[in-house]
Amino acid sequence: MVTQTTKFLGLKTPLAYEWMKIGGKNFHNGLNFAYGGTDVFDTTGGLLPNMSTQIDFLEKLMHQSLYTKSDLQSSVVLVCLAGNDYAAYVISQGTDKGLQNYIPPVINQLAVNLKRIHGLGASKIVVTALQPLGCLPRMTRTSFQQCNATEKLRPLDYLHTHFTIKYLFTI
Repeated sequence: MVTQTTKFLGLKTPLAYEWMKIGGKNFHNGLNFAYGGTDVFDTTGGLLPNMSTQIDFLEKLMHQSLYTKSDLQSSVVLVCLAGNDYAAYVISQGTDKGLQNYIPPVINQLAVNLKRIHGLGASKIVVTALQPLGCLPRMTRTSFQQCNATEKLRPLDYLHTHFTIKYLFTI
């Protein structure tokens, strides 16, 4: 997501945080703290850092004065929540009704994370919308259906987006 977004905007792709040991302190184009397959909650059993841990990485750099509040104030922070929390819930719990009730806690944690990023100094924060869950390859691949044949998940997509937008207008 970061690479596509920066290319679209005509910017250079920021250095991935995990490559700092190799790339040194050359992050004048920014830093990418994202890890594919992560989410707001720890659903990978610690294999990958969740969003809060990724923010911890940024905070650590700020405490080390390698990244400053001024750097964040002049940055655009891209926050992506792609739905892995929901996929993990479906795998472990499995009910549509339960999934609908799981959306508010996910959005609440996203809100906590956004407040934290803002509190560190970021004033320009972009939050992506959730893609249609029924169109994810994991859904169409296992059901052998076309994307438009997975309508039962569409209300969940809308609910997630509604809560996200509602929160964003409060900050």
